[in-house]
Amino acid sequence: MSTAPGIDLPAPATGTSLVAIYQTTLLVYLVSVLYLYPYGIPVAPEVNLRLPDLLSLLTLALGGAVILLRGQVRIDRTIFAIIGLFLAMELVAPIVGAVGYRRPVDVVSALRMAMLWLPMLFLTMLAPAVRALDFEKSLVNVLAVSLWLNLVYAVMQIASTVGFVPRAALITSWLEPWAVDKNYDIVQGIRPAGFFANSTALSVFGIVSLCFFYARFVVSGQASMAPPLSAAGRTQLDLRHALAAQAA
Repeated sequence: MSTAPGIDLPAPATGTSLVAIYQTTLLVYLVSVLYLYPYGIPVAPEVNLRLPDLLSLLTLALGGAVILLRGQVRIDRTIFAIIGLFLAMELVAPIVGAVGYRRPVDVVSALRMAMLWLPMLFLTMLAPAVRALDFEKSLVNVLAVSLWLNLVYAVMQIASTVGFVPRAALITSWLEPWAVDKNYDIVQGIRPAGFFANSTALSVFGIVSLCFFYARFVVSGQASMAPPLSAAGRTQLDLRHALAAQAA
């Protein structure tokens, strides 16, 4: 939406509320990936339907509908410059493998990669960085709570392995019949996996969380060392935020 110079119109309330709904749906989807990704229902010998898959389709449908209603697509060149090639390879490699090994079912892996990546990419198309701050705060809470929950649950898993806690007290013991992940090994010796399929997945989650929180730590340190803004600088920053919100 474009306006004449000097005229500042607020962003449409409907568009803003739809983006907020999408952000909430995306958070629910991410929580399902963190806790329920290994579980699902087999629909073919090598094809499974997981609960996060259904939530991903819902998230993609909602995001696509919001983009169509707005009539514009926001492309973040920085994001696509960083992950664009990697994402393209993630989508193409399973298809190449399906053709090379004559295993058409491997194409499902490309679809799953798309369902994992596209919800977050849709967020960058719907909201500028200044509008995504609330989503980031919510994501911080989700990751922080998940780290502590996995730590507590991993201790419970170790206690169950050595006989201090009954196995029936572990939530994952009730979910095991629904596990469809080929590498599902919730406790490898005394190496617990928390709510993940195996200890490797838990390690990957820990590394990703470390990178995320360390980046926030660095940014907060840079912000605290920055000189205070002048009145003119604050006015200019407020104007940029207003224009970004209007463009959204």
